[in-house]
Amino acid sequence: QNEECVVPALAYVENNPHASVRDISKESGVSKSSVHRILKMQTLYPYRFSIEQTLRPGDEIRRMHCCWYFLTLQLPNPSKCRISDFLL
Repeated sequence: QNEECVVPALAYVENNPHASVRDISKESGVSKSSVHRILKMQTLYPYRFSIEQTLRPGDEIRRMHCCWYFLTLQLPNPSKCRISDFLL
């Protein structure tokens, strides 16, 4: 990549880590495709946080029922089932 394109784009990303590719392109004067290439070269990827599901009134009861279901589930071969709280 051309050094005069890389430096402004990466400087903008460093100061604004949650900026979109479009914002980086607009503010640094580098094309969107070049911004994508620069980010990929640096093993950075555009990320946009979004909440997909929200808890609503009554969800607590449904979650408890689901937990009880899995706790009381009779598996045909329990030695082949592994449950982990690794991601919790």
